[in-house]
Amino acid sequence: MFFSSHILSQVEAVCDRVAILRRGELVAVDTVDGLRDATGSESRLLITVDSLSNGDVDVVRELDGVTTVSRDGTELSVGVEDRSKTAVISTLEDRGVTVRDFETVEESLEDIFMAYTEGVR
Repeated sequence: MFFSSHILSQVEAVCDRVAILRRGELVAVDTVDGLRDATGSESRLLITVDSLSNGDVDVVRELDGVTTVSRDGTELSVGVEDRSKTAVISTLEDRGVTVRDFETVEESLEDIFMAYTEGVR
């Protein structure tokens, strides 16, 4: 079945494979995860804690597989490779930080689409 839509959240919800066209030319066909891998997108780990010191942030920043760390009070946003997500959480807990919640956020299909249609690929 072929499903065509500009509402990419719907495409992501119902399609196993996605094709991206740029100026009438097929530029990519793959699963959403495959397209994420091809564009080099990374996961973001959003972590909510009770309290956090600058030293805690620095230690997370130095972990293998961590590319970026930003802090907003007691919330951390960590750009991280999948293999290092557990290390980020366990490192914080080992330092006595109480992790209240965490979630992984993947790059959206819209972000991936923009990477292909803006000429990055």
